[in-house]
Amino acid sequence: MSAQKQAPGPPHQQYTFEVDGISTDLVVTQFANKWFVVLTQYKKIGSLIESCIDDKETGIYSVRVLFGDRKKENLSFCVRALTEAASKQAPDSEKSFLFGLALKDDSPEHILKIVQEINQRHVFA
Repeated sequence: MSAQKQAPGPPHQQYTFEVDGISTDLVVTQFANKWFVVLTQYKKIGSLIESCIDDKETGIYSVRVLFGDRKKENLSFCVRALTEAASKQAPDSEKSFLFGLALKDDSPEHILKIVQEINQRHVFA
């Protein structure tokens, strides 16, 4: 687990942690109207997926794959889980999300472990 010092540019946080023995990098950048979240286990981005919260009370989220494999439904699950985690950490935020993902293991169990790691860091607060 490591965080790096703030560099010039938009506010961001960078972490490296292990999930099931796989090194995982997380970079969360806050722009005026959007969060840009890179979550990678390959040191690169494989898919770009956009999400927004349609209704916080009912937990309805829109997810749209911009680049990458649209058939990987687990990536949509991942984005929905991350969007939900972010909405709980920053309940007053109206920002949408852009996720850059590249996961070696995209099983729901693995994704939930990643979400737990992110929740411990409160990166969207």
